[in-house]
Amino acid sequence: MLVSGSFFVYASSSFSDLSTTYDNYDAIEYVKANEIVSGYPDGTFQPDNTINRAEFTKIIINATYDEEAIENCLSENLQSDWTYVFFPDVSRDEWYAKYICVAKMNNIVGGYQDGTFQPEQEISFVEAAKVIVNAFDYNTVSDTVWYKPFVEVLGEESVIPITISAFDESITRGEMAEMIYRIKADIKDKPYMIYHSDGLALQCTKSDFKMAFVLVVEDESDATESRLDTLYAIKDSFDDAFYEATDHLATMDTSDDVFILKKTDAMDDDLNPESINPTEILKEFYSLYEDEYDFLSIYTTFENSSMSQGHGSDSNNIQGIGKSISSYSSVEGVNRYMGRNFMKHIDMYQNSEEGLILAVNGLLHETGHQWGAYAGENFTGNSSTELGILWGDIHFYRGLESPYETGTPMNSDYWLPDGDGTYYVANVYTSTKKYHPFLLYFMGLLPESEYDTKYKIYDAGGADTSRDYTPESATLYGEVSVRDIIEFEGERECVPY
Repeated sequence: MLVSGSFFVYASSSFSDLSTTYDNYDAIEYVKANEIVSGYPDGTFQPDNTINRAEFTKIIINATYDEEAIENCLSENLQSDWTYVFFPDVSRDEWYAKYICVAKMNNIVGGYQDGTFQPEQEISFVEAAKVIVNAFDYNTVSDTVWYKPFVEVLGEESVIPITISAFDESITRGEMAEMIYRIKADIKDKPYMIYHSDGLALQCTKSDFKMAFVLVVEDESDATESRLDTLYAIKDSFDDAFYEATDHLATMDTSDDVFILKKTDAMDDDLNPESINPTEILKEFYSLYEDEYDFLSIYTTFENSSMSQGHGSDSNNIQGIGKSISSYSSVEGVNRYMGRNFMKHIDMYQNSEEGLILAVNGLLHETGHQWGAYAGENFTGNSSTELGILWGDIHFYRGLESPYETGTPMNSDYWLPDGDGTYYVANVYTSTKKYHPFLLYFMGLLPESEYDTKYKIYDAGGADTSRDYTPESATLYGEVSVRDIIEFEGERECVPY
């Protein structure tokens, strides 16, 4: 008989060694409250300890079967004179015998090729995955790689915590609790790992982001009331603009105050003394403030030769579709994506509604680049985002004849056919900017129900060495869906350090 669980909110820990800030805190409290795990006699849980095959089997059986089924298994299924429970190394007198009995009778566990169970051996992640999938009755399709179906289904169900990074690694008690919690409490909004042929990969499901707005000054007096009012107006407008651009599928928290950062000598660009290095700005920022932002948007109060707006990342763990893993960090101790948008002199946006629109649209543009990296070489800056993932590197996509004003995060015009196979820019605009569905997919936001919708992609004009992306030179290549992208290049992924 399968047993359902309950959901609890916990004010303090049930275990003396468990802090409320521990990664798997809620999960451990859940399995304790639901009498799945009890902990050690000394009142500890020891979440970082590994777990052996007998212990894991007991916990999974406790999570899925009632006490009567467990207590009666030996007497109902074994002859009275049997001294072993299905395996030569599982004695009937051992504390774990009844749990292994239930697991074996219900095809939840199997033994090794030599017929043993090896109850005291640490259980690996893939072994645990098989037990979990069998115990919770997930459907799988067999594969030549025996563990692939089990890992795939747990990935699809958001079950695998991001602390598990290898197929053969031993899992901890905290990770065990986390997986059970996610299944029984139906937790779907936490980061999770998926199957990848080279190992486990991080599935990017983040839909709530946080952005800090930074004003870099040479002197504190440069942060005038007028300049700060301008930056606050941009900041306070961007969260709604981002929400609209992502078709209400993601949010950007911009609620924190504007940060004023004094320019340091380290921010000067060694190659160009009149320029400023945005990476050094980011380093200075995180030496002073908490690491809790996905993006920094940087403005200045002084002139420099690098005033054109731009984008980049200073900590990167992405793998573009069809591309090799790019994994680096310029900020010590950071192991996640950290983007920055280097915007222009704040005075360019002052004192007009037009300036505010320009600033917000520019910030949407640069933020969109952060995910557009999945579409080709990371951060190419190509104004048309070549769709190099499909059939060569000359095809690209726009918002032509779609409801999207911005065919890519980089463009803001409509193209319409001019009758001779090329196009012209139509001066038609929607009230809000929207990211192309391809970009929403690269962000991990596009609903799967939209994967089969076709969108036009184009061939650039000009020679191979000098492509022309203007509407007058481009011609229609064909129509492509997200499903086509997946079929040719595979799923989008993030890969952790």
